[in-house]
Amino acid sequence: MLDSSQIDKLKILASEGHEIACHGYQHKNVLEYQSEDYINQEIIPALQKMREIGFEPAAFAYPFGASTAEMDSLLLNYFKTIRKATYNISDTTIDQYPEIYANSKNYRIVNAMGIDYNYAISPENFETGIKRALKNKETLVVYAHIIDSSNEEYTIHPEYLEKLFLVCKKHRIRSVTMREMDQFEK
Repeated sequence: MLDSSQIDKLKILASEGHEIACHGYQHKNVLEYQSEDYINQEIIPALQKMREIGFEPAAFAYPFGASTAEMDSLLLNYFKTIRKATYNISDTTIDQYPEIYANSKNYRIVNAMGIDYNYAISPENFETGIKRALKNKETLVVYAHIIDSSNEEYTIHPEYLEKLFLVCKKHRIRSVTMREMDQFEK
Protein backbone atom coordinates (compact mmCIF):
# COMPACT_ATOMS: atom_id res chain seq x y z
CA MET A 1 0.00 0.00 0.00
CA LEU A 2 3.05 2.28 0.11
CA ASP A 3 3.94 4.47 -2.84
CA SER A 4 7.48 4.64 -4.19
CA SER A 5 8.40 7.76 -2.20
CA GLN A 6 7.33 6.07 1.05
CA ILE A 7 9.35 2.99 0.16
CA ASP A 8 12.34 5.23 -0.58
CA LYS A 9 11.97 6.79 2.88
CA LEU A 10 11.97 3.32 4.44
CA LYS A 11 15.13 2.49 2.54
CA ILE A 12 16.77 5.66 3.88
CA LEU A 13 15.77 4.67 7.43
CA ALA A 14 17.19 1.18 6.88
CA SER A 15 20.45 2.65 5.52
CA GLU A 16 20.72 4.70 8.72
CA GLY A 17 20.51 1.58 10.91
CA HIS A 18 16.79 1.37 11.59
CA GLU A 19 15.19 -2.02 11.30
CA ILE A 20 12.30 -2.56 8.91
CA ALA A 21 10.43 -5.51 10.38
CA CYS A 22 7.25 -7.32 9.43
CA HIS A 23 3.90 -6.46 11.00
CA GLY A 24 1.67 -8.62 8.80
CA TYR A 25 0.25 -8.04 5.35
CA GLN A 26 -2.98 -6.30 6.41
CA HIS A 27 -2.35 -5.71 10.14
CA LYS A 28 -4.78 -8.44 11.23
CA ASN A 29 -5.12 -9.85 14.74
CA VAL A 30 -3.68 -13.35 14.90
CA LEU A 31 -6.41 -14.41 17.35
CA GLU A 32 -9.00 -14.12 14.58
CA TYR A 33 -7.34 -16.83 12.45
CA GLN A 34 -6.41 -20.48 12.40
CA SER A 35 -2.62 -20.65 12.49
CA GLU A 36 -2.06 -21.89 8.94
CA ASP A 37 -4.56 -19.36 7.58
CA TYR A 38 -2.68 -16.54 9.30
CA ILE A 39 0.62 -17.72 7.85
CA ASN A 40 -0.88 -17.99 4.35
CA GLN A 41 -2.83 -14.72 4.43
CA GLU A 42 -0.66 -12.43 6.56
CA ILE A 43 2.92 -13.70 6.72
CA ILE A 44 3.78 -15.19 3.34
CA PRO A 45 2.28 -12.28 1.32
CA ALA A 46 3.95 -9.73 3.62
CA LEU A 47 7.34 -11.40 3.25
CA GLN A 48 6.95 -11.67 -0.51
CA LYS A 49 6.07 -7.99 -0.82
CA MET A 50 8.85 -6.86 1.52
CA ARG A 51 11.43 -8.90 -0.37
CA GLU A 52 10.09 -7.60 -3.68
CA ILE A 53 10.81 -4.02 -2.61
CA GLY A 54 14.23 -4.82 -1.16
CA PHE A 55 13.77 -5.74 2.51
CA GLU A 56 14.62 -8.98 4.29
CA PRO A 57 12.80 -8.77 7.64
CA ALA A 58 14.35 -10.66 10.55
CA ALA A 59 11.66 -9.73 13.08
CA PHE A 60 7.90 -9.86 13.36
CA ALA A 61 5.76 -7.68 15.63
CA TYR A 62 2.26 -8.93 16.31
CA PRO A 63 -0.47 -6.44 15.36
CA PHE A 64 -2.33 -5.63 18.59
CA GLY A 65 0.34 -7.56 20.55
CA ALA A 66 -1.72 -10.73 21.01
CA SER A 67 -0.39 -14.18 20.14
CA THR A 68 -0.61 -17.88 20.80
CA ALA A 69 2.17 -20.33 21.64
CA GLU A 70 1.40 -22.25 18.45
CA MET A 71 1.74 -19.12 16.33
CA ASP A 72 4.97 -18.13 18.11
CA SER A 73 6.42 -21.51 17.21
CA LEU A 74 5.31 -21.28 13.57
CA LEU A 75 6.62 -17.74 13.13
CA LEU A 76 10.10 -18.74 14.31
CA ASN A 77 10.35 -20.64 11.02
CA TYR A 78 10.14 -17.28 9.23
CA PHE A 79 11.78 -14.80 11.63
CA LYS A 80 14.76 -14.55 13.95
CA THR A 81 12.74 -12.74 16.64
CA ILE A 82 9.07 -12.29 17.50
CA ARG A 83 7.71 -9.30 19.46
CA LYS A 84 4.49 -9.26 21.45
CA ALA A 85 3.11 -6.33 23.45
CA THR A 86 2.64 -5.64 27.14
CA TYR A 87 0.85 -2.67 28.65
CA ASN A 88 1.28 -1.14 32.07
CA ILE A 89 -2.08 -2.46 33.21
CA SER A 90 -0.97 -2.60 36.83
CA ASP A 91 0.04 1.08 36.74
CA THR A 92 3.35 0.24 38.36
CA THR A 93 7.02 0.60 37.54
CA ILE A 94 8.05 -1.27 34.45
CA ASP A 95 10.70 -3.28 36.29
CA GLN A 96 7.73 -5.35 37.53
CA TYR A 97 7.15 -6.87 34.06
CA PRO A 98 9.78 -9.60 33.55
CA GLU A 99 8.38 -10.42 30.10
CA ILE A 100 9.70 -7.13 28.65
CA TYR A 101 13.32 -7.99 29.41
CA ALA A 102 15.33 -10.11 27.01
CA ASN A 103 18.47 -11.94 28.02
CA SER A 104 20.96 -14.29 26.40
CA LYS A 105 18.70 -17.27 27.09
CA ASN A 106 15.40 -15.64 26.16
CA TYR A 107 15.40 -13.24 23.25
CA ARG A 108 13.72 -14.94 20.28
CA ILE A 109 10.19 -14.38 21.59
CA VAL A 110 9.89 -11.21 23.65
CA ASN A 111 7.28 -8.80 24.87
CA ALA A 112 7.71 -5.06 24.71
CA MET A 113 6.27 -2.26 26.81
CA GLY A 114 4.37 0.42 24.92
CA ILE A 115 5.76 3.90 25.59
CA ASP A 116 3.36 5.94 23.49
CA TYR A 117 1.62 8.91 25.11
CA ASN A 118 -1.47 6.86 26.04
CA TYR A 119 0.63 4.36 28.04
CA ALA A 120 1.82 7.08 30.44
CA ILE A 121 5.30 5.70 31.16
CA SER A 122 7.19 8.55 32.81
CA PRO A 123 10.90 9.09 32.16
CA GLU A 124 11.47 8.14 35.81
CA ASN A 125 9.56 4.89 35.29
CA PHE A 126 11.58 4.24 32.13
CA GLU A 127 14.78 4.82 34.10
CA THR A 128 13.64 2.27 36.70
CA GLY A 129 13.36 -0.21 33.84
CA ILE A 130 16.80 0.70 32.52
CA LYS A 131 18.34 0.20 35.96
CA ARG A 132 16.80 -3.27 36.23
CA ALA A 133 18.10 -4.17 32.77
CA LEU A 134 21.61 -3.03 33.64
CA LYS A 135 21.60 -4.85 36.98
CA ASN A 136 20.46 -8.13 35.41
CA LYS A 137 22.37 -7.82 32.09
CA GLU A 138 19.10 -7.70 30.17
CA THR A 139 17.69 -5.71 27.30
CA LEU A 140 14.59 -3.64 28.04
CA VAL A 141 12.27 -3.96 25.04
CA VAL A 142 9.95 -1.02 24.31
CA TYR A 143 7.98 0.17 21.31
CA ALA A 144 6.17 3.27 20.10
CA HIS A 145 4.23 4.25 17.02
CA ILE A 146 4.22 7.78 15.59
CA ILE A 147 6.62 10.53 16.65
CA ASP A 148 4.70 13.81 16.82
CA SER A 149 3.66 16.45 19.32
CA SER A 150 -0.12 15.91 19.24
CA ASN A 151 -0.29 13.82 22.43
CA GLU A 152 -2.88 11.63 20.76
CA GLU A 153 -3.08 7.89 21.29
CA TYR A 154 -0.26 5.94 19.67
CA THR A 155 2.04 8.94 19.39
CA ILE A 156 5.25 9.70 21.21
CA HIS A 157 6.19 13.34 21.75
CA PRO A 158 9.66 14.32 20.49
CA GLU A 159 10.54 16.02 23.80
CA TYR A 160 9.55 12.90 25.75
CA LEU A 161 11.62 10.75 23.41
CA GLU A 162 14.58 13.09 23.93
CA LYS A 163 14.22 12.61 27.71
CA LEU A 164 14.34 8.85 27.25
CA PHE A 165 17.47 9.15 25.11
CA LEU A 166 19.07 11.27 27.84
CA VAL A 167 18.29 8.52 30.38
CA CYS A 168 19.99 6.03 28.07
CA LYS A 169 22.98 8.34 27.61
CA LYS A 170 23.25 8.84 31.38
CA HIS A 171 23.50 5.08 31.90
CA ARG A 172 25.73 4.60 28.84
CA ILE A 173 23.47 2.17 27.06
CA ARG A 174 22.68 1.89 23.39
CA SER A 175 19.61 0.97 21.42
CA VAL A 176 19.51 -2.31 19.57
CA THR A 177 17.22 -3.54 16.85
CA MET A 178 15.31 -6.79 17.07
CA ARG A 179 17.81 -8.22 14.57
CA GLU A 180 20.58 -7.48 17.08
CA MET A 181 18.85 -9.05 20.08
CA ASP A 182 21.30 -11.94 20.26
CA GLN A 183 24.29 -9.64 20.82
CA PHE A 184 24.26 -9.54 24.61
CA GLU A 185 28.01 -9.70 24.99
CA LYS A 186 28.48 -6.41 23.09
